Amino acid sequence: MDIKTRKKTDTVPLSRSVNPRKISFWDFLVILAMGCLLLYGISPQLFRLGDDAAKYECYAVAFWHGTQATKKLPTEQCAFLTQINPPLIKQAAFVNDLKHLHMPDSVISFFASQSSSASFHALPHEYPALALIPFSASLLVPAHNSQIAFALVMILLAIGMYFVMLKSRSRAAAIMFAAYLVVGGWVTAAGRFDLIPASLTFLAFLASVKQRWLLAYILLAIATLIKLYPVYLLPAFLVAQQSSPRVNWRHWYDGRRWAALSVYIGVCVLILLVSLGLNVEGTLAPFGYFKDRPVQVESFSASILWLSSLITHQHLSYEFTFGSLNIVNTSGVQFSLPGTLCLIGGLLYTLWLQWKRKIDLATALLLTLLIVIVTTKVFSPQYLIWVIPFAAYIGEARLRWLIPWIALGLLTTWIYPYIYEMVPLSQVGYLPIFYPVTTIRNFLFLGCAIALLIIATRRPALALAK
Repeated sequence: MDIKTRKKTDTVPLSRSVNPRKISFWDFLVILAMGCLLLYGISPQLFRLGDDAAKYECYAVAFWHGTQATKKLPTEQCAFLTQINPPLIKQAAFVNDLKHLHMPDSVISFFASQSSSASFHALPHEYPALALIPFSASLLVPAHNSQIAFALVMILLAIGMYFVMLKSRSRAAAIMFAAYLVVGGWVTAAGRFDLIPASLTFLAFLASVKQRWLLAYILLAIATLIKLYPVYLLPAFLVAQQSSPRVNWRHWYDGRRWAALSVYIGVCVLILLVSLGLNVEGTLAPFGYFKDRPVQVESFSASILWLSSLITHQHLSYEFTFGSLNIVNTSGVQFSLPGTLCLIGGLLYTLWLQWKRKIDLATALLLTLLIVIVTTKVFSPQYLIWVIPFAAYIGEARLRWLIPWIALGLLTTWIYPYIYEMVPLSQVGYLPIFYPVTTIRNFLFLGCAIALLIIATRRPALALAK
């Protein structure tokens, strides 16, 4: 895996948009194959009541009609709603804080009267409130067809992204996007909603390439409000904007420097305030949800715990909480501080490379996502969808990119769904094959990030575009 090198005399950055390609018959064959394969991959899960798309329907019904309305759905489908973890800040504590601040009685009464079960107040405890927009699409069709409709919508989005990649980069990049999505998102691309924030972040990047920074920040804000992870990408966008040679800002206090960023913050704050007005506990629940999650069995931290257990002969045990299989092991706490330090250090070094023009925005975004996934406590299979657009855009069809990313996709799909389906969920961690496969995948993921960092460190600065 490498970053395409160029001579110092080159004036065109890596993230340029190449001349648009005309849509050909072969493109239709590719998208047809991609769509059929993704639909075939998700087909065994289309009618499972515990699948993520079924949970999305429960969230949508609970929000629009109240939690009591979920009783009209199969009991097993929405059972998870009764297993909500304690919120980060409880409503009663929030109301008491308002009283101590001597807020008006009308404001205190407003928040005190909030109900977590009434219509327009039942917010998802895993995701920001704006995620209800894609979730609510399932209500436009009969309940028994909602998962099929959701899968078809995600496949149409993937087809749209194929054409975006074709027009903005090359046919090779578009084909690689389709290949990576099928191989690595065999059951997750059409069964999860991660393709939505991934597409928004990629569109935000394309807007920045055209110096349409206001649009870029708006798209990034929407992506953040649908699934929180795009907030990690904000610093890379900010560095790219502030160091762009095409702007004529002379002073740091020039308002034009910060106008687009102010819009991003404004959009996020506005939606957050609206969400707080609907339900305080529901708004803050996603932050507590991810803060309190234990080490998930597929994460890099879990691989380290498993390797250490081989030396110490420590027995690892598991439980299904927070929507995933996690390690029940107090020693996992020791990974919090090192993981946080590696996360901060890796992100800061990536921003330094970007500021020194050793990498462009596309590579900075890819590196940021790789570092975030490696250093956090969770590595769900759908996380691979976040990085696929940027991996395809940068690497195109070069073998040094194709081989590791196909391998990552194959290993991820082997883990989920195939290894997971060998035994009951609670027993997956005890399978002899499980940790060797996940550990190889995780170290390959780490190796890709380290390789990019080393190559970027050694390369000369990119020439400024005229």
